[in-house]
Amino acid sequence: RRRGLRPRLRLHRRLGPGSAAPGPAYLLPLAVVGTLFLGHAGLVVDLLFVLAVPLALLGALRFFRRVTTGRWAPLWGAAAYGLLPVVSGAVAQGRIGTVAGAAILPWLATAALGLAASGPDAAVRRWRAAWRTALAAGLLVSFVPPAAPVIVLLVLFAAVTGAARGRARELVVVVAMPILLVLPWAVAT
Repeated sequence: RRRGLRPRLRLHRRLGPGSAAPGPAYLLPLAVVGTLFLGHAGLVVDLLFVLAVPLALLGALRFFRRVTTGRWAPLWGAAAYGLLPVVSGAVAQGRIGTVAGAAILPWLATAALGLAASGPDAAVRRWRAAWRTALAAGLLVSFVPPAAPVIVLLVLFAAVTGAARGRARELVVVVAMPILLVLPWAVAT
């Protein structure tokens, strides 16, 4: 006699070294850097966490020197931003996307400033800035996927407000490149 016992369904899944789940998009940049360290992936991740503060600080210093005047304002702003990965707890919690995103973002912003270049060779400088911005945006999107819609919205805002007048090709590169770089991972998920 059964007293309300339901037959148990036992689903056994074989666990092994691999699975059908796609890896995160940031594996490609980490693998490329890992080849420079002879395949020591752990060393690359350790270096990313150790160098997060100096990379964020240097990128922010470069950015703030271009957008502010004075001697102390860029240094103060860069120091405050550089400590962001540690103060936010991202380093202590091992959040590789947040740490890498904080290190990449000021370099992306500095590259994007070049899109507003003017002068005799402005077209060439804007084109180079578009590719630098697109590659930095692709790297950012590989570590922080929600950055893709933000980048698209910022480019649309620049196009609608007229800030990007005559720069349609550059904006297409800035939007399309990050999406193309992470497309294999976006389709696989």
